[in-house]
Amino acid sequence: MRLLRRKIDIASPYLNELGLDVDSFIAQLEEWPLRATLPLQSDVRVTVESLKSTFPSTDLAFEELVHKHLHRDRSEVIMERKSALLERQRARNSASHS
Repeated sequence: MRLLRRKIDIASPYLNELGLDVDSFIAQLEEWPLRATLPLQSDVRVTVESLKSTFPSTDLAFEELVHKHLHRDRSEVIMERKSALLERQRARNSASHS
């Protein structure tokens, strides 16, 4: 726990800039399990709360939402990358045969 606190102390100026309430966060480290939400500075919390209504609601559970990227369909991206790789290989082959 001391090592973690030292690291947080080192990073606290950056964490403050990001809107984290560092003192509350350090106090929460005594609790287990850790909370799912980070303690934000009050002005940052107000901004976050005001922006919530601009996002569509979701029926996903917390874990599903956090790991949503693991379940998305990437087949189109993979196909495009393979196509680009083949195109580069063809260009190299034609350049080496010239």
